[in-house]
Amino acid sequence: MPVLMENASTDRRKYQRIDTLYVVRCERAPSVQDNGLAAESVTKNVSAGGLLFESRMPFAIGDRLDMEIKFHGPDGGDERCSASGAVVRVERLDEWSYDIAVSFTEIDNIARWKLMKAVYNEQP
Repeated sequence: MPVLMENASTDRRKYQRIDTLYVVRCERAPSVQDNGLAAESVTKNVSAGGLLFESRMPFAIGDRLDMEIKFHGPDGGDERCSASGAVVRVERLDEWSYDIAVSFTEIDNIARWKLMKAVYNEQP
């Protein structure tokens, strides 16, 4: 189950983030103005509440994303989970790349549990 941060006075995060590399495919929820914006990247860190990934796509704070996260299952094979989230932070790294922080807004509890179990199983 998700681990709550112990020192909430200095860190606003509700869940501990774990550095791990998973493939994430995300697509901005389509609006009237566009057909959605899609990107595939690798996570920098993951928590029960969201994730951080590097992107060449300039997502904006508030963008709603539909994501598919690919991670290692208990048998060593790949598993996938779907989630929706909102972009809560964008940090420009250089001329062509951005760190995109996403807070999950919808993720099935079983999918969240499987994802976090995989993350913790990979830690030394």
